[in-house]
Amino acid sequence: MVRRIASVILPWILGSVVGFLVLIHFFVDIPELGPVLNGLVEWATIIAAFAVLVGLINLVCHHGKRVLDREPGWGYSLALLGAMIAVLALGFRPGSYGPGDPLVQWVFRYILEPLATAFFSLLAFSLATGIVRALRLRNLQTILVTVAAVVVLLGQVPITSGWAFLRPIARIQEWVLRVPAAAGMRVILIGAAIGAITTGMRVLLGMEKPYSE
Repeated sequence: MVRRIASVILPWILGSVVGFLVLIHFFVDIPELGPVLNGLVEWATIIAAFAVLVGLINLVCHHGKRVLDREPGWGYSLALLGAMIAVLALGFRPGSYGPGDPLVQWVFRYILEPLATAFFSLLAFSLATGIVRALRLRNLQTILVTVAAVVVLLGQVPITSGWAFLRPIARIQEWVLRVPAAAGMRVILIGAAIGAITTGMRVLLGMEKPYSE
């Protein structure tokens, strides 16, 4: 019982009290507690930074072990470690001033951004494959999604603005993105916000792990 109080109940009470005070401070100005609560928020930022550092160390240990043991796919681990060390060396070299350094920006602009663009370009092929598979279901929802996807894809092609008989597709594509797609994105954002609020309240009330263990 004493162990449970020390490992579960006390951390829950401390976390709940601090969490509710910080949450209330965002909506109601409390001059007496303002400096203390702002300091707690800064401490949370510092702890998050150390958590990133711990994650970085864990990443190096995990992939370093894969390289040393020559596990399947160890070449990818070696590439990851090499890229990470190179970027860190550029950022921490003498005379560098962090992420805004020209060499670091060059790596992001001419290496990472083109790679990210190349990966995103593969989404078109994945979408086409998904459309072909979805057509096998042959129901109303599949037809609507397929037609909307085809219209949006065709509307992004420059040829639709060059040929007169294809210009309506561009206007339809604009309407699809502005009305149904925007409404769907708002629904997703609202749902994500409600889910985040629910999870946060469960943590503050001790209904979520690790307090519920």
